[in-house]
Amino acid sequence: MSKWADLKVRTISAAVLIAGFIAIVEAGITAFSIAMVAVWLILIWEWWGFSHYRTSTFKRLLSLFLGTIYITLGVLGFWFLYRMGFDYKSEPEEINSVYFLVIQVAVIDIGGYVFGKLFGKHKLAPQISPGKTWEGLAGSILCSIISAYVLVIVYYGESDLNFSLVAGVALAIVALLGDLLESRMKRKAGLKDSSKIIPGHGGLFDRVDGLLPCAILATSPNLFLYIILVLVLGAGL
Repeated sequence: MSKWADLKVRTISAAVLIAGFIAIVEAGITAFSIAMVAVWLILIWEWWGFSHYRTSTFKRLLSLFLGTIYITLGVLGFWFLYRMGFDYKSEPEEINSVYFLVIQVAVIDIGGYVFGKLFGKHKLAPQISPGKTWEGLAGSILCSIISAYVLVIVYYGESDLNFSLVAGVALAIVALLGDLLESRMKRKAGLKDSSKIIPGHGGLFDRVDGLLPCAILATSPNLFLYIILVLVLGAGL
């Protein structure tokens, strides 16, 4: 497939994903819940694709167990965000919270990619993800802070630099950890993508690797300890 043909496929797929996401969010809790169950099943299936390459049954089952915990917490975190929102100054806005987090993670990804391409010289984790650089991470953090500041104004009608700084830095770092975890799992399994379910983009996990841990952090920071556990143990399998 030529470069432009591939770009066309990626663009169409992205447009369909965005339109479908907005439609599901706006359709209400029942449609959203059904969608979350479908997402959970697909992610478990893709994680098994990472796990079944392990050299022993014990390692395969342990990887699947840890992955199931990680995915379940991430999907539930996103569902709770939709159901209850996060209390920004005691004013939970359910749908706004979902849009806030998704846009925030997308900006983090784009910022990291652009800054990495333009300025990236120092590798961040070459054995896990050779394309990641410290300059890309700095760009992610900068774009995340700016995005958080703008989105708070758009969705909550006021500016809050302190919140934007804390949320921007935390979400950028957590999204990176999710990205590195998936990259590590794919590298150990010898896979380029988590699956081929999304034309031009690979798998669903490739699209939500940073969103899963951010959803947990946004809804229950205490549960993020489980993410650290999964990252440490999963990376060593």
